[in-house]
Amino acid sequence: MNTCISNKYALPFSCKKENGVIRVTKRSNKLPSLEESLTEVSQLIDKMEHGELTLEQSLTHFERGIALVKHCQKILTEAEQKVKILIQNNHQEELSVYEENQNESPERNEHDD
Repeated sequence: MNTCISNKYALPFSCKKENGVIRVTKRSNKLPSLEESLTEVSQLIDKMEHGELTLEQSLTHFERGIALVKHCQKILTEAEQKVKILIQNNHQEELSVYEENQNESPERNEHDD
């Protein structure tokens, strides 16, 4: 049985039992990148879908997945805010619509038809 409460809850340390001795180590404060978070969420989903986990393991995976999704949402919100600031600093009110043929005929205007 695992006696370390940090493995069940998101605490800043983790426990590992080796040769009857419980070792406590500090967890890194570095949060995963967006890509790493999405990869981990995908792996958690795969593990949960196979149905080989206990209820407690499934709940722990679910809790981790929710935390990662919230982290991803925060990253994306911050990126959106940066884009908005860059647009405002460029004196544009809105993003321009990207069209693939913009580079082919720069003089052509959509009203020239």
